[in-house]
Amino acid sequence: MSERISTWRPWSSRGTSFTILLLAVFAMAQILVACSEDRKTVEPDETGACCAASGTCSILSESDCTDAGGSYEGDNTACSPNPCPQPATGACCQLSGTCTVVTQAACTTAGGTYEGDDESCDPNPCPQPTTGACCLSDGTCSVDSSDDCASNGGTYEGDDTACDPNPCPQPVTGACCFDDGTCQVITAIACTGAGGAFEGDDTVCDPNPCPQPATGACCASDESCTVVTSDDCATGGGTYQGDDTSCDPNPCLTPATGACCASDESCTVVTSDACTTSGGTYQGDDTACDPNPCLTPATGACCASDESCTVVTSDACTTSGGTYQGDDTSCDPNPCASSATGACCFDLVCLVYTEADCDAGVGQYQGDGTSCDPDPCPLLVGACCFENGACAIDTPSDCAGNSGTYQGDGTNCDPNPCPQPTTGACCFDTTCLVYTEADCVAGVGEYQGDDTTCDPNPCDSSGEGACCFSYFCQIYDRDTCLSFTGEYQGDGTTCSPFPCSDNGGACCTGTTCLVISQSFCTGDYQGNDTICDPNPCMTPEGACCAVGGADCSISTEALCDLSGGSYQGDDTACDPNPCSASGTGACCLAGGLVCQVLASDVCTLSSGDYQGDGTSCSPDPCSGGDPTGACCTAGTCLVVTDAQCFGTYIGDDVPCDPDPCPATGACCTASGCVEFDQTSCGTLGGTYQGDGTDCDPDPCPTVGACCFPTGFCGTATASDCAANSGTYEGDDSLCFPNPCPAGVTGACCFSEGTCLIVQSTDCSAGSGTYLGDSSSCEPNPCGPPSSTNGACCLGTGSCQVLSGENCMSQSGLFLGAGSDCSPSPCPSGDFLGVYHYETTSTYCDTDIVTSHFEDDLTICEVGDEIDPDDDPDDPDDTVSCKYEIVDGQFVQTCVYEDTDDGCTTRTVIVSRFRFDTNGYTATGRARIEMSGEGQFCIPFSSCTDFSFTATRTAPPPDPCESSSLAEQQEAMARVADRIVRSTLR
Repeated sequence: MSERISTWRPWSSRGTSFTILLLAVFAMAQILVACSEDRKTVEPDETGACCAASGTCSILSESDCTDAGGSYEGDNTACSPNPCPQPATGACCQLSGTCTVVTQAACTTAGGTYEGDDESCDPNPCPQPTTGACCLSDGTCSVDSSDDCASNGGTYEGDDTACDPNPCPQPVTGACCFDDGTCQVITAIACTGAGGAFEGDDTVCDPNPCPQPATGACCASDESCTVVTSDDCATGGGTYQGDDTSCDPNPCLTPATGACCASDESCTVVTSDACTTSGGTYQGDDTACDPNPCLTPATGACCASDESCTVVTSDACTTSGGTYQGDDTSCDPNPCASSATGACCFDLVCLVYTEADCDAGVGQYQGDGTSCDPDPCPLLVGACCFENGACAIDTPSDCAGNSGTYQGDGTNCDPNPCPQPTTGACCFDTTCLVYTEADCVAGVGEYQGDDTTCDPNPCDSSGEGACCFSYFCQIYDRDTCLSFTGEYQGDGTTCSPFPCSDNGGACCTGTTCLVISQSFCTGDYQGNDTICDPNPCMTPEGACCAVGGADCSISTEALCDLSGGSYQGDDTACDPNPCSASGTGACCLAGGLVCQVLASDVCTLSSGDYQGDGTSCSPDPCSGGDPTGACCTAGTCLVVTDAQCFGTYIGDDVPCDPDPCPATGACCTASGCVEFDQTSCGTLGGTYQGDGTDCDPDPCPTVGACCFPTGFCGTATASDCAANSGTYEGDDSLCFPNPCPAGVTGACCFSEGTCLIVQSTDCSAGSGTYLGDSSSCEPNPCGPPSSTNGACCLGTGSCQVLSGENCMSQSGLFLGAGSDCSPSPCPSGDFLGVYHYETTSTYCDTDIVTSHFEDDLTICEVGDEIDPDDDPDDPDDTVSCKYEIVDGQFVQTCVYEDTDDGCTTRTVIVSRFRFDTNGYTATGRARIEMSGEGQFCIPFSSCTDFSFTATRTAPPPDPCESSSLAEQQEAMARVADRIVRSTLR
């Protein structure tokens, strides 16, 4: 209503307007009169359709139509339907590329370009404006023209550029802290606008870096207690108890009272604190002094139905349903326990207890008379799946602790039950690798789409050719060759003949052949331009006759000559025996290490000690009285003492005729073909091809370099490489230098509060917490060290619940976070003894076995240190080992550095151990890195995961070095480290 009133003027201002209105009405009346008079005397003009040039039609008189420039269609003609001819139309193009069908005049008026009469807009004949990616300040991308991009304040990336992948620089973000302690990752401007405190570019919110508001106990009127801030407490009408105060115990409760017994057995009703202050004994809240509870009643042993024993009064025993054993009787020894014992399972640990003690310790009793040998306690393990598709055998709790998904008891990883992440081809310039989309983008690659492959290569491909590293040749594309500081020989060039500056040829190291330069060959160089196919390193064998003797053995010509024998020729046999036996005897060679039947003059000529005509080597006269027997070394049998045997000692008094040594054959390992016996082949993790087989021709699947997502390179077949998410670099390709792109790293927090820049997989292997790719350790984002408590074995077996750090400081053996001392899990003796060891190594995060080791070793001395190298006199070799508790496990970390000729090899081995009375297990990771500027220094890195078991099979020999449990624990860790290092060499 107010709007309508505001449009009217007051009545006092309407006088003039009203007068004018009256005059207008009068004038109109006069005109109507005049018109009426005219109609009485003039006839109106005839009308009809009038056509304008634009094709429109209107009803006019002929004269009016002519005056308007139209075409009169005749008297009484109509405009419906329209009789007028229509003007021609055609396509009209605007600068924006849009097209409309209009007349030429309309097109010109609109600023367009007329394409001609009758031209259509389908298809669109108009030229389209050039467009490209336009980057806005917030990092978003849209496809616009250059002008539209500029008008929107964007940056034009160029004609025909695209927004997929997004080429726009992203705004820098970081952690923003708010007053309530919450954290959000936003830009600095957004943080300031929201009233927050910006922590710096690229900082993160996990862990939360924001200071938290102080809290404390807050008492409500109903005596309830909550931990809140001072402001929240006041808002709720509570009473704040101060910063950092706790609700446990509740400070809000009105103190209760009860009976307090003094030393003279007198009784008063006071609070618990007042009773304690006076030196009395508080009887409990709401207890009374009538009757007097302070009088000392007679007590004795009381047996419960579960055979447990407590010292109580007769009345208390009867009330609880127990059997009173009499006044002043004791529970030590326990009068209630039966004598029957049996195996009791505490999770994975087996101990012999009575049934009552087993039940009291929440164990699982296996029955009277059962024992812990064999161990009846099942290890509940199964397959554990991780986000990256990897599978590991673990317990349900360890699987959950490592963010895995447990697949069920008894499940296994072969075949792998874990869902694999979706991958596709990823282009790094001209190089194609199969990655997940996230890994591809993180590595600044161009993802080609899910399930795409690198065969054929979807990336722009340049030519390939020979790449020289002075001492060997490899086929690479030009960019890859130059990135490895090689000398590219040109597209289409090959490595045969050897094109590099230093002449090259076949180099034999044992039976292994490589085409490298002569200066780099440490074996037997076969000559310039020689090749490895066929293999020139396979040494022929034949019959070897001990000179002047009847002993015949099969060996190489060189070994036969070394022993003073007579070589009968390649491929000759000992059956029938081609050797003569006249005038011979036992001859001690090589300082008594080897005994052979030779002629007297031949023995003397060979600097041997002749034992006389007719003497023999069985028993061995050269051993100084020690028993001798057959020793098998690389398929050759010699009779020596056990100490002199550098191979496999078959046993005392075992002769070499008939030959007791196991047959040899071709063994296919991850590194290629070698000739070993079947047992040694299995130790190497190889596949034995059968007795009598050899490596020429090579029976093994072709192998090459395999690049894994972590950046390390291993040798594998193409199928094994693909099965383990690797990228195969081609048959016979090498890992030296490493052709694999470096893995992404980030900050890793360990429980002791330290921060290291490592790959995410190495962080997990060391029980660390990974903070994300490209995260930083400056400033240190890791919190204070954890101190989770658990059972600690001290001295000769006593047990206390301590933190891991406290346990180690007292030279104790920490059994893990969450373990307890009831019943005591500590060994009554020590860990020294004879152990059966077994370890298996694989390439990191794969199932490709690199080695397998089994042996029996005795641990008796515990004070020995770890030497980094077989040459302890080398001053450039260093080693450092530390022992700590990480996430409730004993962890050993050893770092080795060996510098030789300007090249440094650094080995880091991290091992996590679990101990029990029957032995110990370990899992861990070993990484080797080489760097430096030496002539033969090839930068590379390798990564190996290992699992390790040691089962005690016998007590130690007597005497053994006296030592604490902690010293023994570290000694066993060092033994494990040596075994792992031996598998890496």
